[in-house]
Amino acid sequence: MPRADTGALRALDDVRERRHGKRHHSRAGVAVSQGSGRAAVVTGAARGIGAGCAADLAARGFAVALLDVDGESAERVAQSMRSTGAEAYAFQCDVTSSAGVRDTFDEIVSRLGPLGAAVNAAGINVARHAVTELDDDEWSRMIAVNLTGVMHCLREEVRLMRRAGGGSIVTIGSILSTVAYPRAAAYIATKHAVLGLTRSAAIDYAAESIRVNLVAPGHVRTDFGTEEMTAQKEAALAATYPRGAIAEVHDISALVGFLCSDEARNITGSCYTTDGGYTAH
Repeated sequence: MPRADTGALRALDDVRERRHGKRHHSRAGVAVSQGSGRAAVVTGAARGIGAGCAADLAARGFAVALLDVDGESAERVAQSMRSTGAEAYAFQCDVTSSAGVRDTFDEIVSRLGPLGAAVNAAGINVARHAVTELDDDEWSRMIAVNLTGVMHCLREEVRLMRRAGGGSIVTIGSILSTVAYPRAAAYIATKHAVLGLTRSAAIDYAAESIRVNLVAPGHVRTDFGTEEMTAQKEAALAATYPRGAIAEVHDISALVGFLCSDEARNITGSCYTTDGGYTAH
């Protein structure tokens, strides 16, 4: 079996360090476990932002299902979470398969209980081209994973949250959900579309206590691209951000965790940009 993704394990360690010994409290000061008795689903959970979100939700008391097309790596992350006492289970799942997504979600609620939170973090960026350079296969693959895959998951999440009486869904977008840069036509198209899908779902299901939001990160320090990311290149990239630093996974997962909590009950249909001020100039 392959080694667990080191970025995923770093994300878990970061969440553990920040949350060690901490419990969430109600306004009355009584310690509570926000996700107690409820399941959370995270797609793209074998590494990076997805793994960090899974750890954050587990720390909030959810029983977490880690979904990824790479089931073995997802299991490694789940094992690491379980070693700290978290309730975490890995499921191999290809989000481009409608039937596969439905079967996996049904298995999750049968094993873990009603669905209270979901994070759609699965995504790819395999076509860094302008429109005239794209071929149909690249375009179709990006649409299948980044847009249709999110739709497949949203459909099942809403179905199961209706049964549970409500819940919170967060999709991981990008700063490219609202802006653009050169030679990323397919990726930008999918991320813009996912923001529209998020807002549409938020309006459609708000009256049923189902909240749907999008988190739009800038660059995040994960294992994606680290083989090419020298210290000099990272410093140059960080300098393009007003904050002067690249985000850590926890910077994203903490926001996602909040949006999945009861404290965010009035927030739906929103796009939260977390980019150290990058898109402000």
